[in-house]
Amino acid sequence: MWTNVCLGFNRLIAIFFPHNYSFVGGKKFNGTLVVSSWAISPGLVLPIPFLEGGRVYYASRGLCLNYQTTNRKSNLLFMLFSVVPYALISTASVAVIFKSVRIYKNRQQQVRGNGGRDGKEFKLFSRRLHVARRLFFSFVWSSMCQLPVFLVASFFPDWLFESPVKSSWLNFTIALKYVGNPVSMPNRCHVAIIEPGKYNSRNASI
Repeated sequence: MWTNVCLGFNRLIAIFFPHNYSFVGGKKFNGTLVVSSWAISPGLVLPIPFLEGGRVYYASRGLCLNYQTTNRKSNLLFMLFSVVPYALISTASVAVIFKSVRIYKNRQQQVRGNGGRDGKEFKLFSRRLHVARRLFFSFVWSSMCQLPVFLVASFFPDWLFESPVKSSWLNFTIALKYVGNPVSMPNRCHVAIIEPGKYNSRNASI
């Protein structure tokens, strides 16, 4: 989830502050974000086996059935690896897609007023809107796959103990969240990198 947070941050800068994207879109900065996201995730999980971050209850076949917070530290960990990233991703997704749609519509009106279309700029805005849509629907897909686990663990915890097969179905939805995401398939997208002090732009593959 924290990797998606980094992607949402990247899209926010690209859409709202395109003149600053040359720094944010650099390899060093993106590499730092990727390493940070991978460091945060295991860092939040490591205290749990030592009972420092709450208690985890398992159903048959090793499925994590319930996570019980026991103190302020466990509440903080729960917020950081679930609530906070989902809130950041949803906020970034909604902001980016609304901004992209508004830019796209304004650009269409300007082009119609001029009696034609500037092909390069129109394609650029179309690609930005395309990336924004992918970010938003990726968040929706992840939420839908995670929802069954949340509902069962919160309201029907005894349901999983009735049959080992039921926990396997929830494992399937969790796996589907990552391997079956319809908008995470290999695809070449492009964003504009506006160089400081220049009005032209160049396309970069992401």
